[in-house]
Amino acid sequence: MKTYTIKSTTSQFTVSLGENLREIETIAGLRADGRGFVKQVSLKALDNNAYRVEMLNSDEAVIASHDFGASDGKVVEISGTDYYCYSQSVEWPLPIYEHVWTQKFAIRNLTNTLTTGAIELTLQVEK
Repeated sequence: MKTYTIKSTTSQFTVSLGENLREIETIAGLRADGRGFVKQVSLKALDNNAYRVEMLNSDEAVIASHDFGASDGKVVEISGTDYYCYSQSVEWPLPIYEHVWTQKFAIRNLTNTLTTGAIELTLQVEK
């Protein structure tokens, strides 16, 4: 098996994301072919909020998730901007769907504070 790092687009939210709302991400190149595992999920955010990363099935229902508390974010300065970075090891088997090739994930805001900055989702995948 090989380990791959897959990132979503750098700028996720173009509008504010309120409490318990989610942004669905289609991860280009990650196929829902039943082969492999998501081994780690990471977020890089401008806002220090609590977040949930969700792996979705073909109907966009949650099949696996991990919650990050606001206190889990570690401050990292990148090019003069402070980001909050969250990371957790997981063991999520990739599902297989007939006629659905791209795996979807969601980022959910778990706080009552709006998320207004960009969020980047990074996955470590073994295939």
